[in-house]
Amino acid sequence: MPAAPTSPTFFPVLHALRGLAAMWVMGFHWWFFAGTPEMVGGSFFRLGGYGVHLFYALSAFLLGHQYFSTDLAGGYGGFMKRRFLRLFPAYWVQLILLLLLALGWGLYAMPGARGLAAHVVMAFHLPPLFVQPMNGVWWTLPIEFAFYLLLPVLGWLVLRLGVVAFAALCVAITAAYRMAIFAGMADRSVPEIANLIGQLPGVLSVFAMGLVAAKLIPRGLAYRGRAAWLVGVLTLLAGWMSLLLWRLDEYWQHGWLLYLWESINAVGLAALIYIAHDYTFELRLARLWRWLGDVSYGVYLWHLPVILLVIRVIPESWPASLRFAALAATAPVVFALAHASFRLIERPAMRLGRQR
Repeated sequence: MPAAPTSPTFFPVLHALRGLAAMWVMGFHWWFFAGTPEMVGGSFFRLGGYGVHLFYALSAFLLGHQYFSTDLAGGYGGFMKRRFLRLFPAYWVQLILLLLLALGWGLYAMPGARGLAAHVVMAFHLPPLFVQPMNGVWWTLPIEFAFYLLLPVLGWLVLRLGVVAFAALCVAITAAYRMAIFAGMADRSVPEIANLIGQLPGVLSVFAMGLVAAKLIPRGLAYRGRAAWLVGVLTLLAGWMSLLLWRLDEYWQHGWLLYLWESINAVGLAALIYIAHDYTFELRLARLWRWLGDVSYGVYLWHLPVILLVIRVIPESWPASLRFAALAATAPVVFALAHASFRLIERPAMRLGRQR
């Protein structure tokens, strides 16, 4: 029988799952920038963007657990200090480095004054500026931070309404927001619509399901049969994602998939997190998996700049499968950068955040 977590706020399997989510996003970008090769496992890589939703659900579960069990120890100010120091320092260091690359070598487009100000505060794809981030993966960071700001309100609503009514409310808000954005931008391009639909109201249900799972923690599952539940949830998630691939052409055609697919998928992600949250690792693997979780943020931040640098020198004549292999070979470089980011920037910032 797996042992209980050694810390009430640290869940080893979920920590590792964060690392796997970062790798899933990285795999998607390998596949996409290689030219979308037809390959074994191609469907898995094609859906790698939903690793971001796994990040969202994990954040909601882990922070929701803190909220429901300790009511954000240190108060809201202390909580926001810790969240700010977890997110911004590594981002700012990367921003400075990319600006230097833009100034010195022209590898990136140098933003104007307003764009630079938007970058400093992570204001991406938001009206009226609609600033495109220098690093494409940065667009998710302000959404994550907005959730931090709203956590006390959302946590209070869970306690006030109960998990079922809260989940239904958030799904309704998500669907209504998506409908409004699509109706108001029907003549715009898919990327423009996607940028606005992906903002927090459009993924509120993903965070909500993570919070619901956190609220349900006291209702533990028996360990007997836990593996069967885990396999069942993974099977349902795979089937649900296969449905999206099958009907992907209809997704942007004002159909129900656009409004409800992510919300239903979030139920599966939350179930996966809930089932796995109190597992622990075999001793021989614990250090490796913990490290993978430690470097997840760095992997997320650094993989795309590395990919874009390498794609500049890969011959266009190479077949897509070979380009994919070349991009996948960048993984050690990405992990080295992520490890340096964690050791030199993120961990010291987190220690500072814990100081009173």
